Amino acid sequence: MPNPLPIKQVSPSRSGCTQPNSGKGHETDIRNQEVLDKGVLLLKNSSDNQNSGFENYETRIEESLFGYPEQQIESVSRNDSIFFDLRWFRFLESLDLSQVVGGDVTFHYVVVTCRENGQLAAICPFLICRNPNIYFLYSLDKYFFLNWAEEAARVDPERAGRYRILVWLTRLYRALIQSAGVRTDGWILAVSPLSHRGGIAIDPSISPAQSREMIHLVVERLKEQGRQETMPVCFFGIEERQTQLRSSLCENGFQELFLVYDHAIPVSNMETIDEYLQRFRSSGRRLLRKEMNAPSDNGIRFESVHDLSMYRSEIAECYARTYNRYGSEHFHHCETFWDKLGRYLYPDAEAVIAFEEDRVLGFSLLLGKKDLWFYRVGRCYDAIANRAAIYFNLAFYEPLKRALVEPYGQIWLGAGASETKGRRGGISHALYSHMWFPRKRERLLLMPYLENFSKISRTTQANASCLSSYLHQDRVASDS
Repeated sequence: MPNPLPIKQVSPSRSGCTQPNSGKGHETDIRNQEVLDKGVLLLKNSSDNQNSGFENYETRIEESLFGYPEQQIESVSRNDSIFFDLRWFRFLESLDLSQVVGGDVTFHYVVVTCRENGQLAAICPFLICRNPNIYFLYSLDKYFFLNWAEEAARVDPERAGRYRILVWLTRLYRALIQSAGVRTDGWILAVSPLSHRGGIAIDPSISPAQSREMIHLVVERLKEQGRQETMPVCFFGIEERQTQLRSSLCENGFQELFLVYDHAIPVSNMETIDEYLQRFRSSGRRLLRKEMNAPSDNGIRFESVHDLSMYRSEIAECYARTYNRYGSEHFHHCETFWDKLGRYLYPDAEAVIAFEEDRVLGFSLLLGKKDLWFYRVGRCYDAIANRAAIYFNLAFYEPLKRALVEPYGQIWLGAGASETKGRRGGISHALYSHMWFPRKRERLLLMPYLENFSKISRTTQANASCLSSYLHQDRVASDS
């Protein structure tokens, strides 16, 4: 993989873009792209326009964070989620990610350091994905062309006929642009691997103006990598509340696209299960209490396990059985995956395991840092598991019980199943992707399609949500 040496950052009055010797047409594309990249101009006109400070920092692409002081890494990422934690990065570096995602990927970081003292200022994890047949979230071809329309038809069956037409049109357009030389077989994905979150961890002690500089430096380095690889760059899974990052990416020539709704239950102002239940109408509360009581009524108990190696075989089997049942594409987690996860993230990785006597019926894997993340789930599919509402307890009520005794802000439930999560208090939060193309051809042919993809995806997922009808609105006195 091309891995350029550390580059010297130039002043904002110059582009700093390296033009490969790839012909006149490519040089024209680069010049056109530089016109679109407005981050330099905006930074030049900022309040610090007399001295941007770019020359004080340098960027590197690293394959590992080993060699950087752990204290500095932890300081940079302390305000971010578990997926930007040092322990998570150590865990990822211990894995064969190509095996997990089923295709050719390489894991790297863009690292920004101060020239004067070597102090870490920013970290951005990213993947280079070169195989279109890998797990669909890491394949531009699958995610934007092959999988989405079928999934839309599944979650919105009333419009299935319309989506069949969209599937046909999508496949036709894909064939046409590929015949025109547009590549969809790889991209540079700025995401924390094995999560739905991407972004840049920036030292929280620096000023907002300096933060924008950090974003610009990271973005320019990823663009340079994109030009060398002739691949688009995508920031994946950016939260709606990350306003500075979103605006900075748009200023630097990226196109914002709606990606998916994640769902979360706020728990920061909640201390008891009763307080949680009071958020719902009386009919909703009856449903939830019935589900909560079902396991004990059927002789099922839940245990918390931090040493995942104790039940790694059972966890691996339940996980594989769950996704194979529905024919869903999923990560390939061998038994050692669970060992490493528990070891590297101890004590903040917790498996909640459902038992019938000594038999494992299912599990959920929870990750905690500031917020609690419902990360993985698996269960068997026999009569008692269904009768005892195993899934709902593993996915909602057991995580909730744990969140109420820890200072978490919210429980993240994951994407998909909007109606199911809305019934149980999940609130939708939009996640975005941001796309940039190194060549004019891809930009002109792909961006209009991706913009329409974004609109259709948002409409489809909004139609699948019915949150407001289940959350507490105006309860009558008898409901209290």
